[in-house]
Amino acid sequence: MNDLSGLDLAERVREISRRIRSRIPEIKTEEGTKHALVMPVIQHVLGYNVFDPHDVVPEFVADVNGKKGEKCDYALMHDGRPAVLVECKVHGSPLNGAQSGQLSRYFACTPARFGILTDGAKYIFFADLDKPNAMDSEPFQMFDFMNYTDEDVKGLKNFTKAQFNQSGAVECSRSLKYRRGFLAQLAQEYDSPSDGLLRHFARNGVYGQALTSKAISLLRPILHDAMLEFMSLKLNARLEMAKRESEAPPAVAMPQTQPQIDIMGTRQTRWTSDDFEAVRANPDATDEEHAATTQKTVDAVRDIRRRIEAGSQLAQDKKRWAEDEIDYLRQSPYATLYEAAEHLDRTPISVWDVRRRKLSG
Repeated sequence: MNDLSGLDLAERVREISRRIRSRIPEIKTEEGTKHALVMPVIQHVLGYNVFDPHDVVPEFVADVNGKKGEKCDYALMHDGRPAVLVECKVHGSPLNGAQSGQLSRYFACTPARFGILTDGAKYIFFADLDKPNAMDSEPFQMFDFMNYTDEDVKGLKNFTKAQFNQSGAVECSRSLKYRRGFLAQLAQEYDSPSDGLLRHFARNGVYGQALTSKAISLLRPILHDAMLEFMSLKLNARLEMAKRESEAPPAVAMPQTQPQIDIMGTRQTRWTSDDFEAVRANPDATDEEHAATTQKTVDAVRDIRRRIEAGSQLAQDKKRWAEDEIDYLRQSPYATLYEAAEHLDRTPISVWDVRRRKLSG
């Protein structure tokens, strides 16, 4: 396996994703899935040495209900104890309830609090948040190497060997699970606002009459349109702020110093905005030429140049930060903008939709 240790997590994920895509057409068996797809992920993305039994135990014995010889494909170890169980299926297999049930049985008879069900490309993460030593029926995270976002990559960080801490990982998984649930509920409410949501808003000073079935039918599409408009306004505000940041002129702090006379007694080190503009307008002139023109010392001219360069770098940084913000909005896994992305700088966003992420991908 090629060494990717010099890369950060996002770069490692990108490289492994490329390898997975190239290998999938040749994968026909579960063993092929393990060796060509899963082991590189454990080694290079999660950071466990697959050849060291202190890190990874293949065919981990997990006897269930008195049955002998029951084995989980991999156990990721911490302090000599299994921390994460990994159950593999041949690539393309449905990762459904029947498959997760097998992992759940292994989960119940080991001290591990996390389990991963995978087909080599999709990785579904489970924990025991609802009941100790009983794997939750719903996962808290899914990572798909064929289709992932920056936020998905961040979710992996707490489960890498370098960052893993059981209590911290539990809190992270809890946050991810509940956020995932809230997002699914918000998506459902957006598609078709429920009666409960309608009543909540209507009773808070919006609708002063009795909420009959006819009134609810009347208000439902209005609430849907209001939700759409609110999200559009918030998104446009963020895009406009990012645009202003990218277009802002460089700011240069003017030093608050007293005039100082050079050894000739004729030129001052303190400079004004006019001197600043004179240097900016003629960047090819030498420091000595600018000093003669502005009647300032050479050191003062060099100070001006440094501030111009710093201001230019700040402007570039602001533009890059703004572009990153726009890219983040474009890549949101829960929103699709129906306006052309290349026209974001001049076309207001007025229509967008929310899509639910399916656990099965």
